[in-house]
Amino acid sequence: RLNNGKRRTFSTATGISEDSAWAIHGDPAGNVWIGTSNGLMCVRDDDVSVFMRADGLRSNAIRALHAASDGSIWLG
Repeated sequence: RLNNGKRRTFSTATGISEDSAWAIHGDPAGNVWIGTSNGLMCVRDDDVSVFMRADGLRSNAIRALHAASDGSIWLG
């Protein structure tokens, strides 16, 4: 991610749940949603939120993200 011309790299060492992504979506609010084999992550600025089965997802494996016209994001 670029911030003021500087690249910021996220990894498991910086708080994300997985180093490889299966799906990525940027929303109009500036969030970057990342689907992985180990949950759904939302990156905003330097904050990372991780959502997994324990948070209500049907599976930790998120292979696809689709933005609907109403602003919701569908997971697959």
